[in-house]
Amino acid sequence: MKWFCLFLCSWLFIAVQVVAQVEVPEAFQEKLEQSGLQLLFPGDMGYKEVRLPKNDFHRCDFGIYSKQEDLEIRYALTLYDEAAAATSVPNVLATRAALSVATNDEEAVMTALRFDKNYLEEVFQADWAAAWFFTPKLGFSSKKYCQLLVLHRNEVATAFIFFLFDDPNNSAIDYRFVAAKFAE
Repeated sequence: MKWFCLFLCSWLFIAVQVVAQVEVPEAFQEKLEQSGLQLLFPGDMGYKEVRLPKNDFHRCDFGIYSKQEDLEIRYALTLYDEAAAATSVPNVLATRAALSVATNDEEAVMTALRFDKNYLEEVFQADWAAAWFFTPKLGFSSKKYCQLLVLHRNEVATAFIFFLFDDPNNSAIDYRFVAAKFAE
């Protein structure tokens, strides 16, 4: 029984530390609540909030980084605005974000992936989703690669999730890809 109590106390201490490491700024938390977007934070691998560099390419609301996984994840959320027509056209918002952040180097390659409607509804509870893989502009990130996941729910919001990393074979991207979903 003594060992069980010690184990339970240790587990609770670790769990509290993990939650404390990822504290969302109040302004971003309000946007999350308005949109119903749920961030699925990694509870392991030492993810901590990272200070986002100022850049002219795409505004991000929040970011986390794991030294162990050598992966930075940045989040941006655009709420639907009836007066702003672009907020209801996710492919325009998503393409604009990808083209703004991707390098303009002639040798650079960009790939895009659209998701099956059943998959995006089941996994992300979204009406539209797409992903891009490219090299980011140095002004956006010093990392060599970026995978951008864009999730959209009609008349609610569009979420942009930037995965930034140096190793294209980094398996952490596969584990962290489902980084957010809309509430059912």
